[in-house]
Amino acid sequence: MPEDTKIYKGDEKKPEGELPANLKIYLEFLEGPDAGKKFELKKIHTMLGRKNADIVINDQAISSNHCAIEVTQENIVLKDNNSTNGTFLNGEQITVSPLQNLDEIKIGESKILFSMANDPYAMYEDAASAEASIAPLSRFGEETSVLGEGITNPELPEEFQAVLEVEAGPNKGERFRLKNRSTVLGRKDADINFADESVSQRHMQIEVHSKDKITVKDLASRNGTRVNDILISAVKIRSGDVIDIGKTKMTFYFRTGK
Repeated sequence: MPEDTKIYKGDEKKPEGELPANLKIYLEFLEGPDAGKKFELKKIHTMLGRKNADIVINDQAISSNHCAIEVTQENIVLKDNNSTNGTFLNGEQITVSPLQNLDEIKIGESKILFSMANDPYAMYEDAASAEASIAPLSRFGEETSVLGEGITNPELPEEFQAVLEVEAGPNKGERFRLKNRSTVLGRKDADINFADESVSQRHMQIEVHSKDKITVKDLASRNGTRVNDILISAVKIRSGDVIDIGKTKMTFYFRTGK
């Protein structure tokens, strides 16, 4: 097994370090004893298990140190830690496998939604974090942005028309057309800013991966993000869906063609 896919267990030295400030990774429990709980990962190596783990799960069907999520130079990987009942990714049992945005992890009776967001503005919170947030990793697959210095955010193809129409809140009546693949919405220093004090500075992100895959991600906002009245951490959206942040309600419209 290559060195970068080694499974860490026992007293072996585990990778150490904090995630770069502009990379947000979340685990949301969809099923199982901890359903409804949500965790934000802070370190490049996070162990999940029933006890003595970084994230302790109240599920008797999982092992004490069941599996780990690790950020490497090239990607993010899920590693089974010789667990009794196995680790499953999108329905398939795995030993080591790369993780993609909105993948589903199943361990024991617990189903977990994995999501990640590239929040480029996080690196400008202060000078210290700006220096520290230059990411030690280069890519996360074809559908995600390049992180760290020289962040890329391509413009949308001309035939993609993505628009937000504000129906309630201080910006009622305004229309915003999305120009890039990734758009951060918030109160200040975002791609689209709202005059709504109940909206966080960097509240949520919309990513247009393709005409058939568009996602909304909450960026650990203070008051949360709702899509069609459901509180979400990350979810696919379609044209006509309604997004609520703070006191602001808006409808997302998308079509292709000039």
